[in-house]
Amino acid sequence: MRKRNNTLDNVCKILKEGVEYRLGTAGGGNQARQPYLQRYEHKMIGSLNNSNYIHDYGLYVGNHPELKKTNFKFM
Repeated sequence: MRKRNNTLDNVCKILKEGVEYRLGTAGGGNQARQPYLQRYEHKMIGSLNNSNYIHDYGLYVGNHPELKKTNFKFM
């Protein structure tokens, strides 16, 4: 579960005005926290602090091959 973060909340409010986004990242974050991994034997080394930070606060903004310069200026 994502921890509260005012900066991320503010960015999400702005993006909701016309930019599609997802919380989390495309394949990033702490995969050890994903349910699928429970089916496999695995070992974690260290605290995974960086992965947890990305997992909790990562933001994915996709792209599309037909985006125009005006779309980038808007973003």
